[in-house]
Amino acid sequence: MNFQICNCTIAPAHQRAGNRLSPFRKVAYALVVAALFVPRLGAAPRYALVIGNGAYDHVPPLTNPVNDARDVAATLENLGFDVQRVIDGSRGDLERAIDSFAGGVRGAGAEAALFFYAGHGVQHEGVNYLIPVTADINNEYELLDEAVSVDRVMDALDDAGAAFTMVVLDACRDNPFFRSRTAGSRGLAMVSGGGRGSLIAFATSPGDTASDGRGRNSPYTEAFLRHATTPGLEVSNMMRRVYGTVQELTKGEQRPWINAGYDGDFYLVRPDDQIARSGERAAQLEEDLSALEAEIARREAEIAAARNARERERLQAEQQRARAEEAAKRLQAQQLAELAEAAEAALMQQRANERLREEMQREFSTQQVALRRQAEARRAELEELRRSGASGAGLQERFTTLSQINAAIRDIDSRFQTMTERTLTEIDALHDRRRTALEEENPIDPWETPEEWGARLAGLRAAIAEETAAERTARRRELESSRAAELEPLITQRDTARADLNGRDFVLPAGATRVAVRDFNPYEKRFPIVLTSTAEDTPFSASLSYEITSRDRTVLREEYYRVFSADRAGGLAGEFSYRVYELYPDVWAVVPHEARVVNLLEGDAVLAESSGGAEFLVHTDAESGRAEQWAGAVEVQARTAESFRPEDDSTRLVHTRNGNTLIVVPRRADLGRVSLRLENGKTMALPIGPGFNPPVRVSGGRSDAAGALLIVASMAPETRLEGVGDPRDFPRGGTARIPLSDLPDAITIRNRYIEKPLEIALERGATGTVWVDGAAVTQPTLGRVRLHGHDGPCIVVDAHGRMVWDARETARFATNNGGYSVPVRPGEYTVGYAEENDPYVAAAERVTVELGATSALRLEAPPMSTRLELGRARAAHTRTEASLARGRTRRIAGWSLIGAGVLSLGGSAYSYVQGTAARANYDDARHTATAEGYRADAARWGLTFSITAVAGALLDAGGVALLSAGPNRAQLNRQRNELERQIDALSARFAAETAQKPILGTEFTPEADR
Repeated sequence: MNFQICNCTIAPAHQRAGNRLSPFRKVAYALVVAALFVPRLGAAPRYALVIGNGAYDHVPPLTNPVNDARDVAATLENLGFDVQRVIDGSRGDLERAIDSFAGGVRGAGAEAALFFYAGHGVQHEGVNYLIPVTADINNEYELLDEAVSVDRVMDALDDAGAAFTMVVLDACRDNPFFRSRTAGSRGLAMVSGGGRGSLIAFATSPGDTASDGRGRNSPYTEAFLRHATTPGLEVSNMMRRVYGTVQELTKGEQRPWINAGYDGDFYLVRPDDQIARSGERAAQLEEDLSALEAEIARREAEIAAARNARERERLQAEQQRARAEEAAKRLQAQQLAELAEAAEAALMQQRANERLREEMQREFSTQQVALRRQAEARRAELEELRRSGASGAGLQERFTTLSQINAAIRDIDSRFQTMTERTLTEIDALHDRRRTALEEENPIDPWETPEEWGARLAGLRAAIAEETAAERTARRRELESSRAAELEPLITQRDTARADLNGRDFVLPAGATRVAVRDFNPYEKRFPIVLTSTAEDTPFSASLSYEITSRDRTVLREEYYRVFSADRAGGLAGEFSYRVYELYPDVWAVVPHEARVVNLLEGDAVLAESSGGAEFLVHTDAESGRAEQWAGAVEVQARTAESFRPEDDSTRLVHTRNGNTLIVVPRRADLGRVSLRLENGKTMALPIGPGFNPPVRVSGGRSDAAGALLIVASMAPETRLEGVGDPRDFPRGGTARIPLSDLPDAITIRNRYIEKPLEIALERGATGTVWVDGAAVTQPTLGRVRLHGHDGPCIVVDAHGRMVWDARETARFATNNGGYSVPVRPGEYTVGYAEENDPYVAAAERVTVELGATSALRLEAPPMSTRLELGRARAAHTRTEASLARGRTRRIAGWSLIGAGVLSLGGSAYSYVQGTAARANYDDARHTATAEGYRADAARWGLTFSITAVAGALLDAGGVALLSAGPNRAQLNRQRNELERQIDALSARFAAETAQKPILGTEFTPEADR
């Protein structure tokens, strides 16, 4: 088959491979084409910077990036781009090329600027880096000095100001330089987009790696080259074809990713431009070929006339180079002819499509009027319903009211704090004046010594100090009582407002939303649909799609015009369903859980629906008294709250009441990354998306963020969460925030108030925030008992006398402003309570609890429990009996000691008599030996006398002391009799009380702890 272009026949490429085009045919082709399409030659220029890094110095080289860069550069030149190349460039080469490229684009007022990079690329802290071939990187912080950030490229291109900017990064090969400890170092990070009019294309999805390929090019570059030269293919459609080809080449293992932020259409190859460009280039090639033919003919004559063999060889070598150049130009001319043929066919198809669209528009124009009227009538009905009472109305008013209540509580606290400080200061000043006047009002009396006068003044000062302390305590209690009385209605109102708002479902109706249907995607057979909110207090946005699953042409046509006609007639409406949760005190998350689009022309038939969209946060600020919207927030954990600060004005720090530090982005346009300045002078970038982000730990210029954040909101008390590592218990309920690097398949919620554990499946691989509503499954069977005016121990007993909560468990439900809020099932209960130092129930009150309601109970100050008094009386009686027993033992021991002392004294008398007799015998002895014996006996009896006399005296003294020590026996007997009478009376009273209220006297300590 031959193709006709302006009456000049051009054979297919396989028939022309070795043929020479006649000069007449070439010139005729060039002149005719140039005459037809010369008006397009004055279009704005296009520029491209192509970089290929493969020969790395410190890691194994890559095979294909240089081939990729050279082939892409050659293709872009054929498409009319002014191409700048960098092959195996250092960091300086890359930065100079980027600056030079941006300057050239800026100075020329370019239509398009295209940046292509093939080679190694890594991410760190959410920032992508291109790696030069000379880089020697062993640690993450060296990236700043060794690599070139993609942000620098984006900033340079934004500043260059081209009408369209395209960045193509085939730089997702696996990271050989270092192994990061963070979860996000694999592949490249998500880029939120460049300036307006830009498209960013990655070889694979964020966080994944791409193949280098086994052929001449990587799979991504091969697909890009295959589709870049297709005439009349808009660039977004071209990238969809690239996506499909890469999927085919890698068998689904590699998924390219793009982020487009431009309006209108852009074509790498416009059919009319390509035809004009081919004609212009063909004319130039004709001139070059004519010159080459003349040069070859002249050189043939010179070769024939050569005078020696050396000159003939030189001329033959030059002739060979000229013939090779001639062959290359003829091949280029053939390629240009093929491009012209394809461009002309695309142009003809484009014009045919335009005519078809015009016919279709005329065909449906009459139907649009009727459909539009029908849609307007239905929309008016919905608007009337919204005005009559939409459930989503008043959200901002609710938040504002809560903020004003918080502000009022804060003002009252501040006022009473100031009043208390001023009152105590006045009391202290009066005390000081009284102390100063003591000496003047109480001079020394004539009969007093200075010491006595000083002692009298000291007593007076002590009395004044005691009076002052009592006055301070009384006034403080009085002010605290006034403060509590003034705050109580506000706190009750705040708790009611919180309970009414937390976990509640709202609906944003069709009258407050806008539906935008994008152009139909013929490759994926779907209509992209964007649903956005028009209400300022609920800035929701969701991306949906209407997909046509059938490939039957008749069905495709019907389904296409079903959406197309409804959109043109204004017959599409949408709504958001969302819930509100309190994540931290005064920090609320507004979470859309469903978005749907309906066709008003088909009885509100649902066309598309999704799981919702991005949440946002609301701060019910007590300082300003108004509700402030936050686009996003991330909790930062550092050594101290002052160890970091935001670098720009669009972010700020908020310290919550429970000690968390949040980085807050008030405006949605500023989401993406925030920069922190650490106390050591380092700057660090943190990624931040819509709503509440996973917590980040900051230390020494590094951050560690979880890959997902699981939030189980509105849990009932005594809930256990399983499936997230170690089981987590939440005795007080509330909201659980759990950072997860790898989201589990499912979690299990256990609670004593649900019949069986609930297992909730989670989407594996999700990032950002994953919400689970715990209120729907853990709260339906609960009511509450609100106890005011009591901070001591208390228990809750049901109507059958079974203890529901003991004192240890109720302590978990203590409220911030005093008292308790205890969850129970509906029914009749008795609340027992006592003072802090009383281990038994001293008083009891009955209360009735209804489903989902809070029953308030004000408790009076309880007396000492009868059981505690009885226990103390019995303990005193036991001590008295012990004292009496000890007295008996003392008397026996005393008389025993006295008896032993008397015996010892008797022994001393006997020793005295024996010693006296021995001395007399000594005096009468006539022989020396006999005298010496009597003398020894006298000495021995004298020693015995001394020992027994001293022992007897000591034993008698000890016995007398024992008999004299201890209380009086008669007094102890009287005390014992009195205690026995008290015990009898208290036992009777305790029996009467427990007969009337069995809970009285119950011990607060759980049975297992006794």
